[in-house]
Amino acid sequence: MRRAQVASLAAWTAEGAFLTALAVYAYQQGGAAEVGLIGFLRLLPAGVALPFGSLLVDRVPRQRVLVLSSAVRTIALLGVTLGALLGTPSPPVYVGVVLATLAFVVFRPAHVALLPSLCTTPAELTGANATRSLLDGVAALLGPVLAGAALAAQGPGVGFAVATACTAVATWQLVGIRVEVPELETPPPARVTRDLVDGWRALAGDGRIRLLVGIGAAQVAVRGALNVLAVVVVIDLLALDEGAVGLLWAAFGAGALLGASATFRLAGSPRMAVFFGVGMATWGLPLAVVAATSSWLLTLALLAVVGVGNALVDVTAFTLIQRLTPDRVLGRVLGAAEMLWTLAMALGSLGAPLLVDLFGVRGALLALGLALAGLPLLLSPGLRGVDRDVQVRTHEVELLQRVSILRPLPVPVIEQLATRAVPRLVPAGDRVFGQGEAGDDYYVIVDGRARVSVDGEYRRDLGPGDGFGEIALLRPVPRTATVDADTELDLRALSGAAFIRAVGGYRPSAEAADEVIRRWQPPGADPAGG
Repeated sequence: MRRAQVASLAAWTAEGAFLTALAVYAYQQGGAAEVGLIGFLRLLPAGVALPFGSLLVDRVPRQRVLVLSSAVRTIALLGVTLGALLGTPSPPVYVGVVLATLAFVVFRPAHVALLPSLCTTPAELTGANATRSLLDGVAALLGPVLAGAALAAQGPGVGFAVATACTAVATWQLVGIRVEVPELETPPPARVTRDLVDGWRALAGDGRIRLLVGIGAAQVAVRGALNVLAVVVVIDLLALDEGAVGLLWAAFGAGALLGASATFRLAGSPRMAVFFGVGMATWGLPLAVVAATSSWLLTLALLAVVGVGNALVDVTAFTLIQRLTPDRVLGRVLGAAEMLWTLAMALGSLGAPLLVDLFGVRGALLALGLALAGLPLLLSPGLRGVDRDVQVRTHEVELLQRVSILRPLPVPVIEQLATRAVPRLVPAGDRVFGQGEAGDDYYVIVDGRARVSVDGEYRRDLGPGDGFGEIALLRPVPRTATVDADTELDLRALSGAAFIRAVGGYRPSAEAADEVIRRWQPPGADPAGG
């Protein structure tokens, strides 16, 4: 987890420095129009390539995808740096910019898809996302500050060099990550067309994910426009020099840092989607206020508030998507979402100069800010519905995690088991299964009491939070005991195949299961056979 989080910090520090240096470089080459154009041209091929890159996220160990992405990006940024420092004409430099962007687009889907495998509870996952967002805030502050200092001293070439160095650090951290995640089902053979369709089908077929991704697309379109408008605001409205662009984005980063610190309180919150909508409004309203001021201090403060909203949106959106999406297609769903968001950002970058021509800088900021703030209000019933669905899922996960065997499982696996758990009511006095029968399911008691006997002799009682039936599944042998309902039993049944893959395929859970089996072994039983 530490390596993954430090790598994210370094990678996004590089992105902040890269975008700041690129905006000034492009402005020097051809003004605001060129800033918007290169913003569009660098993102368009990246957006098209995203779905194909996301196939790797679901087919290749995610840590390897991250290493490859970061290493290729380092090489491309090195070429951009050399081109800018040596005064190479801008087209070859922009080719390197596009290649660096292409290499990086798969980073966030792979990183976000990797984090659940490093967590064991939904609250822990929220905390991991909050930590990532906190470090993103540090990166959003640090990257522009470093690039701004480089721009003031030496120009864009040194700003690109900062980005290159940070990306190399990220690569070094990623190389050391090792992850173990059991598969609950055997994945089908890889087929590019089908695999691409599966990711889009999973996104389009779930209205909850579709809602989150759609609102997120509006936000990143505004972010793309702001990448262009920030330069114009600094130079034309605030009458500051180019280095102040880094200061503006540093204020955004400081706000993101503050917002990410606050998001740790969201762990376990039942209103994650509502807070997602609040984050959107916090993104939009300050931009509308920026349109009415010429004070650089107030502008910095408002950009800091936007950063707070950005952190809130980031943590809530990714946590919800991670929890609602099956792990086997999570990389492709994130890739499809990133494609839509990347294209939205590209369109925002391309459209910003047009908005400025039509409405002026202030009018463009006002329109974008009010539109973004009003969207979550319009869609608030859907967001509340997302929260209700996630709460049901959380309840089922908490039930399963009361069992020691299941508690160590990473979040993607326990979430999948929760969705597959089948409710079963057993009337008082009825038998759940008998000694000597074939084992089929594993059971977790939600409510009620059960009596365990071996060869007709009482052994123990079971109550809420207890699980039973593991010996016949993990050894495998016939049922070694009889379980009868003392009171009405409310159970969750997990299929034997899913249970074996989850517990037997994950070392901590397998060790916990072995300990349970040893503890409850009938006297004289063969330890190897149950």
